[in-house]
Parts: sequence; structure tokens; C-alpha cells
Amino acid sequence: MPQPSRGIVQAVSENIAPVIAPLVVPLVVPTIIPAIIPLVVSKVRVGQFSCPSPDNSGHYSVSGMGFKPKLLRFTCAAKQDNVSTSLGHADESGNQVYASYGVVQDIGADHCIRISVADGDSPPVTANFVSMDDGGFTLDFQDCDETYYINYEAIG
Repeated sequence: MPQPSRGIVQAVSENIAPVIAPLVVPLVVPTIIPAIIPLVVSKVRVGQFSCPSPDNSGHYSVSGMGFKPKLLRFTCAAKQDNVSTSLGHADESGNQVYASYGVVQDIGADHCIRISVADGDSPPVTANFVSMDDGGFTLDFQDCDETYYINYEAIG
């Protein structure tokens, strides 16, 4: 059987790469490594809390993390079947966004949490990002109901 001919990639890797690598690596590595290091996540905390009761709507703080988060991610669910699930994010600069899906579909950048009920009479539960605190974070809830669960991931 005839042997396949050497391809261009193989020829380049065998002949040119050994010559170029010593020239390129000292230039590229010092540039890339410092750019990658800040991307390494050093602290992550996950947890869950129930939405504050309607009487306690307003600021709600989570504490005891041991670090000040830079990014928050939320997943929200309810005990009822007619409620949308919500995903949300907030960062240390105050940017926030949510996406509700399921019974009611919605997306926006005016809250970090929005849980909608399909009955048409109940207002959606919303939460706005307030602050990243030393050891936690604070949210501002409106029209809350204790039957909703908020799962969070705090990344520092």
C-alpha cells in the first residue's frame, strides 16, 4: 500500500514551529498569563433563602460568606405550578438582568430577580440589586411571598 503524503500542517509543525516557538513564546506568555490570572475564580459560595414574607418586603441581606462578591447568579422557583422560573445576575458595578421562563416569559435589565404568576391578578415578585457587602450582598424585594425559593451563587 502506498503511504499517504505528508500534509502541510505536519510539515509546518515539524519544520517551522521549532524555529518560531523560541521567538514567539517569550513575547506572548508574559502578555497572556497576567490576563488569565484575574479570570481565575478564587471564592464561590452557594446558598438558598426563602423570599421574605410580604410584611418584610424591602431590603434583604445575605451575610457570612467571608468575602465580598463580584458577581451574583440567581435561580428562583416556587411551590406552585403556575409560576415562572427565573434566572438572574447582578455584578459589583450595579448591572442586573433577569430572564423568566415557563408559564410567563419575560426578560429585562431592570431587576436581578423577577418571578411572574400566570393568574394575571398577582403582581410579579421582583428584586433589585442594592449592594455587594463585605461578607455578602443586599437585595430590595417588592411584592414578596415566602413560598418562593431563591438559590444564589456568589462569586468573588
